[in-house]
Amino acid sequence: MNRIQISILSLMLLPGLAGCNDTKPDAAQANSSTFAGLPGPKGEPGDKGQAGDKGEAGEKGDAGANGEKGEVGGKGLAGDKGEAGDKSTVGEVGEKGLAGDKGTAGEVGEKGLVGDKGAVGDKGAAGDKGSVGDKGAVGDKGAVGDKGAVQPEGQLIKDGTITPKQGGFDVQIQKDVLEVRAVTANAFRVHYLPDGKGTEKTRVIDPGFKPDAVYELKDSTLPAGKDLVLGQYTARWNPSDLTVSVLNAVGAKVMTISVDELRIGNVIVEHNANDPRYGINGSAEYEKPAGLFRNWEEGLNSGAQGHAGAPFVWSTAGHGVLVDTMGSASRKIDLRDNKNIAFLGTSKTDVDAYFILGRPPELFGALAKISGRSPLFPKWAMGFTNSQWGADTPWDGNDYSKGLTEPKLRNIIEQYRKERIPLDAMTFDLDWMYWANANYPYSQFTWNLEKFPGMAPNAADKDKLKPWLDKQGIKLTTILKPRIPVASNEGAYALSRNFWMPNTKEEEDYFLKTTKMRHLNFAKPEVLNWYFHHLRGALDSGISGWWNDEFDSSNATDDGNETEGFDMQRAVYEWQRSYAPEKRVWSINRNFYLGAQRYAYGLWSGDINNGFDVMADQRKKMLSAINAGAMQWTMDTGGFRDRTENGVKIGTQYEDYARWMQFAIFTPIFRVHGDNGIQRQPWYYAPPGKATAEDAIDAIKLRYKLIPYIYSYEHQRNKTGLGIVRPLIFDWPEDKNVANNVDSWLFGEWLMVSPVVQQEQKEKWIYFPQGSWLDWRWGGVHEGGKGENYGLNNGLSDVPLFIRQGAIIPMMSEDVQYVGEKPLTELDVEVFPDTKRTSFEYYDDDGKTYDYEKGMYFLQELSVQRTDKTVLFETATPKGSFAPKLEHYTVKIHGPHATSVELNGVKLNQIPNVAGLKTAGEGWYSGQDAGHGNIDVTYVRIKAKEKQSVTLTTK
Repeated sequence: MNRIQISILSLMLLPGLAGCNDTKPDAAQANSSTFAGLPGPKGEPGDKGQAGDKGEAGEKGDAGANGEKGEVGGKGLAGDKGEAGDKSTVGEVGEKGLAGDKGTAGEVGEKGLVGDKGAVGDKGAAGDKGSVGDKGAVGDKGAVGDKGAVQPEGQLIKDGTITPKQGGFDVQIQKDVLEVRAVTANAFRVHYLPDGKGTEKTRVIDPGFKPDAVYELKDSTLPAGKDLVLGQYTARWNPSDLTVSVLNAVGAKVMTISVDELRIGNVIVEHNANDPRYGINGSAEYEKPAGLFRNWEEGLNSGAQGHAGAPFVWSTAGHGVLVDTMGSASRKIDLRDNKNIAFLGTSKTDVDAYFILGRPPELFGALAKISGRSPLFPKWAMGFTNSQWGADTPWDGNDYSKGLTEPKLRNIIEQYRKERIPLDAMTFDLDWMYWANANYPYSQFTWNLEKFPGMAPNAADKDKLKPWLDKQGIKLTTILKPRIPVASNEGAYALSRNFWMPNTKEEEDYFLKTTKMRHLNFAKPEVLNWYFHHLRGALDSGISGWWNDEFDSSNATDDGNETEGFDMQRAVYEWQRSYAPEKRVWSINRNFYLGAQRYAYGLWSGDINNGFDVMADQRKKMLSAINAGAMQWTMDTGGFRDRTENGVKIGTQYEDYARWMQFAIFTPIFRVHGDNGIQRQPWYYAPPGKATAEDAIDAIKLRYKLIPYIYSYEHQRNKTGLGIVRPLIFDWPEDKNVANNVDSWLFGEWLMVSPVVQQEQKEKWIYFPQGSWLDWRWGGVHEGGKGENYGLNNGLSDVPLFIRQGAIIPMMSEDVQYVGEKPLTELDVEVFPDTKRTSFEYYDDDGKTYDYEKGMYFLQELSVQRTDKTVLFETATPKGSFAPKLEHYTVKIHGPHATSVELNGVKLNQIPNVAGLKTAGEGWYSGQDAGHGNIDVTYVRIKAKEKQSVTLTTK
């Protein structure tokens, strides 16, 4: 069917004319909520207005111009590929840009108005040779792109005209244009263009995002309205009150947005009264978190000291609103009205919002599509990182004999290995560089060879530090700062080329008061090219990751301070992927704004104090940050600073250290850190009368046992937008008992942890969501849908950790000291069958490169189901081209003992003991699982990497 252009008189849009109804609604309708159940009718439509004159035949839309050739950038980063038809931002600096997509051909206009000229194609992102921008789309009867339709002079589209477009429709509203589009399987876009003109998308939206929705455009039941149908949801244009409503499968309103507010730059979304709201931000170190609910006037900014910002508000009632706007030190989202989400002002003149529908995993899945997916961290980052500033003496920028030195570093690592405590990385604070020392040119980028002589290029082979660290399995990560000394070679160069961040000034350095420093402008491509030209020596020396610190401290305006961290890590990511494409990027950063997740961006919660109360607050900070889209979160385990009580410094003690560690192993990024001269190694926190901090060390070892499970969720985060840590509301959005619960969370889909965060606690009240939960250590069963007091009768060794019925948990079959120490030839697979089929996608790849983006990964679905006295466990045909060294699964199926086991319909041999399974090839054995309270278990050893079917007949 040809497109239809519907024209109505502008007066018919005015209240009291089009859709006018002289009858009054009945009392029930008058008193009902607009959003509760099916919406009440607005009354019968008035008499049909006089037909307008027949429009003139539309002309064929003119061909859009070819996109301009990208400008020649400096050496460095790859610019993002622009979308077809839109005008994209200029890339930072990059490799050779990708060729733009060819624009779609416009159709001949229907009877009516003369079609607009096609939108001009995007300008390609600047790269080394500059990206070629996408070819502009040929105009559809006057296509309104992100840049908006420009009307030929003297030819106007009548007010109220609805024009079908790719993805939806446009509405002409006087001189302005309202775009309504279906963009993903569960998301609509509403874009208001004053004078039909748009602006660039902000950093929030993935430059590579391309709508992929399957939709249907229908005439509305409303007079002169239009329906855009997306699966079970409908976006409905109502010309009588200038609103767009999203309706669910039964026609009930979920959300409504008013054009009147869009005109003045606001996004006001009405929803059901008292729908719980989440998202927007994760509180910073200096902010007292108030739980997960968001129901007051919230700041919308990237903030400082662990703050996370996102222009994203969502509800467990099944909806979310994403607004394409950058944050501001003064910008707010007003949620004080329990039925309105109010973005009061945005950074774009053309207000641009996305309505997302579904359960929480579906909301975050669409968010990942629109705002961008997070790349995989290297596999070593799943392990334990020791961050260190100073050592047994504090760092001193004027005395390089103090603080952390190479001999002290070697001693720390040797102690880890001697005590068999797993460790994967050491993070250096200021000790690694000649911080703020103008006597050393480019001191920020240079190894301090007085402290670490083994990093000198001319060091004797026997003295070289990096090869020694490689043998120990230790990766090096280092701190970076966004400021440089003004009175230095690099400062003079920066001054001569105006590299400074706008609206900043030189200031006394926080650490060395004798040095004046100033922040760099990481939004300028020439700054990035210069900065990374000097940083590459550090990467070449063996640095494996970056800790971007204090980019929230410039005191600049919104144009600087709000985006400094985002721009700095984006630059690090794009530079490293260009300069060393074989090496994955890892970073932690001190604030977050949505969109940053595209750049291997971890968030840490800032310079927190020690102590149980601060530890307890970290739960709210982590879960709130995740609700805002910051899935890769970490904290300074043990506390950064020693707290002060009555003027006395109180250090971290053995009890809180153990509890910190038991908490931290169930966070996305597991690391310890302390203030200058504070050491957070486990051997400093042994309880009285004991040689080691065995409870803390046991926690570290459990983390390493779970590495195959944890790394599989790296893949899931990239694929689905959901990380390994999930607030309970993600899986039980209807359960009011978890609506504001920060005591417990899911670690992956199959584990729930409820860390102890009170001193000398003897029991803890724990709420168990619907389902059946097995105590990890003791094997007891806890029925869901209720809470209970959980006893902590075994001292620090009690960690409230529970297994969800149906769980499949791949684990290391032997202990390791670091990730990759031994070839992974065998996996233990812990299985807890349910009466419904459950599954787990086991994932692996080389753990180092981005080859997984080319299909070089290993993915095998594992599934299980119990039926009466039969358990069926299956492994699917693997996907991907990566060939791991994995040879066997030892599947531990918990529940009644098997009486017989079949593999692919053939009986397996029963082995007399567990040890015999290792040499038997394939076989089975029934016994007790000492790791889970001696509950019954049947061990079945089968070949991995093949499609297999295991059938247990049980007692």
